[in-house]
Amino acid sequence: MPALLTAYGGVDVKLMNEDLLSIARYAAKQLQTEEIVAFADRNLTKGVYSDYLLAIIDEENKVWELVSALFESAVKDLGYDIPCFEEAIMGLIRHHLTLIAEEKVEPWEQFRILLFDIDEFDLHENITSYVGDSIGIESLYGWFHAIDDVDSESDLIKIKKGLISESKIWLEKHPCNKA
Repeated sequence: MPALLTAYGGVDVKLMNEDLLSIARYAAKQLQTEEIVAFADRNLTKGVYSDYLLAIIDEENKVWELVSALFESAVKDLGYDIPCFEEAIMGLIRHHLTLIAEEKVEPWEQFRILLFDIDEFDLHENITSYVGDSIGIESLYGWFHAIDDVDSESDLIKIKKGLISESKIWLEKHPCNKA
């Protein structure tokens, strides 16, 4: 039984696999109906069996109200917990910033994906000075929006380096217990 997201936002998962990412996006209110169907299909194709996964695929009327309930049951059946909203947000941030810090992706594009994944989180709530400072991404947010003032290739390189550097700083300030 995977101990998945019990300490999740927390601190136990650095990079999520596809299943954990789907579960976190679901908890963060960003997983779409089609992605739930893809989750079921992907797992069944890998040989993972669950009556709930089959029910998602077999459901004729694939609407949120039906497949989301089946998704929650499938997640539990597979031995996972669904994190609370805040844990999911922190886990998604950690996942995306790890990819950026390890230079596995284009930083600006990955941060754009991060912002999409945490869109339901109010970046303006509980701030002390800057947008996103309640979760520590204020500098990253600034670098992301610096793209609006780009005049040269060197400006783009500076933004990329800034996003990478600030991702590393965020990860140092928010360590996880496991790699």
